[in-house]
Amino acid sequence: MKYQWLHQTKHKQLLLFFSGWGCVASDFKHLVAEQYDVLMIYDYLTIDLPLELKEVLSTYDSVSVVAWSFGVWVAQATLPVLNLPLGKVMAINGTLKPVDDAFGIPIAIAQGTLANLSERNLLKFQRRMVSSAETWTRFSANRPVSDVLILKAELAALYHHFVTFQSENSMYSDVVICSNDLIFSSDNMIRFWDDKLEVISLHESHFCFYAFNSWDEIVNLSANSPQPCS
Repeated sequence: MKYQWLHQTKHKQLLLFFSGWGCVASDFKHLVAEQYDVLMIYDYLTIDLPLELKEVLSTYDSVSVVAWSFGVWVAQATLPVLNLPLGKVMAINGTLKPVDDAFGIPIAIAQGTLANLSERNLLKFQRRMVSSAETWTRFSANRPVSDVLILKAELAALYHHFVTFQSENSMYSDVVICSNDLIFSSDNMIRFWDDKLEVISLHESHFCFYAFNSWDEIVNLSANSPQPCS
């Protein structure tokens, strides 16, 4: 597990962002932060929080969490034992059963993605994360070249993690599901979350972050929020 500051201006509130598989800090550089320091967690080859990160977390008055995609599961697996002063804890386009025929990515699709991962197939996967040719151009511009072997090792590790830790208890206070998600089926996500939390529905793709200008907008989403403009 690695971490990188996206915004660090000595706010008293921290926003801890658990990213999805294969994304990098530059994918989120358009998002400003008005009330939060923002720390991105990524690279889930291991899911042990570094000791120095635990010390950093303890310096904030409150910690809000935005977890996206596979990061939804990782946050649940790592944070509850820390007894942090949590504010809003939001899951976006993910579940606590991320590889599952009924509640996540179907098992055969997940296994096929791992077995057939190549530079070409990685680009196809990333293209499916975004909603249009315009957003794909924006997403892929000036992006560092991904090391497919490293990403394949991380994905294999994640699948192993999913088997070794399963939690029926959720720490989440809010959940966002995007109807145009081509990675996680919105039906599967609704099936998982519907009896647990009120769902905030957005007409966006799996990578929905271009619909927002700031992390504050994301944290402040509610079921009554107007649809953001992509």
